[in-house]
Amino acid sequence: MRKKRLKSTWGFLNPEIFAIIDNMKKKIKIILALTLIFTTLTGFKAGAKVDYVAIGDSLTAGDGNKENDRFASAFTELMNEKYDIKIKQHNYGVSGNTSEQILQRLTDNTNGINDDIKNAQIISITVGGNDIKNCVMEKIVTNLNLDQAEFYPAIETYEKTVTKIIKAIRKQNKKAQIYVMGIYNPFYNTFPRDRDLFDLVINRYNDAIKRVIEKDKKVTYVQTSDLIKYPKIDFDSASDLSDEPQDSGDPLSTYDYFHPNAKSHKLWAKALAKAVTQDNNFPARKKK
Repeated sequence: MRKKRLKSTWGFLNPEIFAIIDNMKKKIKIILALTLIFTTLTGFKAGAKVDYVAIGDSLTAGDGNKENDRFASAFTELMNEKYDIKIKQHNYGVSGNTSEQILQRLTDNTNGINDDIKNAQIISITVGGNDIKNCVMEKIVTNLNLDQAEFYPAIETYEKTVTKIIKAIRKQNKKAQIYVMGIYNPFYNTFPRDRDLFDLVINRYNDAIKRVIEKDKKVTYVQTSDLIKYPKIDFDSASDLSDEPQDSGDPLSTYDYFHPNAKSHKLWAKALAKAVTQDNNFPARKKK
């Protein structure tokens, strides 16, 4: 009698029961993983009104391009055409702004920027182009033989400032998905013989952005440098300070041969749209 009672008490040690428990654990892990995925994605219902805030420098402002050709506007138009949503753009691009100046605008709530940030579901940032330009101009005044090591202190400062920019935005809005647009090399026409050097410098600035966004899962880096296709340069005829594009395939604007042209802005808009649709749940595409 005692033996039977012992067997019924410890019967749960049967290997089949262990297999059932192990299978249940696996299913629970899968459910938790799926829950995590879908809770990190922002869901937009059909007909939803979405606020998009574009923050940054002349790239966000779209210098040298018509309103509809600027990447923030082109992105808004592209998304509204493809999806059953209504994105409203709030553009806070200011030409010439460095990372420090963008941070200052956020700190001072210039033009009520924080009011729009609070209500935003999508935020894009262009930051760093003027930091690099100012650093380059400072270096070439004192040293014509540039070396990438000379940019390291500036890159360190830039990384700290971008970190503060993200924190300032998060202070106003903890949920919005933030997209930091990468930096491209705008100097290949101005300093054609130093293209490789500036590519290395630009890569280090972009690496700084990537390190910053690792700290926030709802911040995405959008690669742009590979969208700027360099034209071939004839070094025998190219000057160190060229005022003209090297060929008709130049991706920069004839406005100043420094900022991206309309074609490049539209490529950026598509890159941003791709990143946004990968990070968020959107309603079915509109029927053609």
